Amino acid sequence: MKPTVEELERKIDELASNQRKILDALKAADILIPGLNSPSEEGSVYDRPDLWK
Repeated sequence: MKPTVEELERKIDELASNQRKILDALKAADILIPGLNSPSEEGSVYDRPDLWK
């Protein structure tokens, strides 16, 4: 049986929350990973400053 839209939206929200928690923990531990939570080459698809808003 395919998941419902509501189930998928709930799972996406859960994953986004987990991602924020992981990134916050990395930042708190002063662990910087270029392209993930620190600046990377300009134009990189991994440069995600929006994660730190």
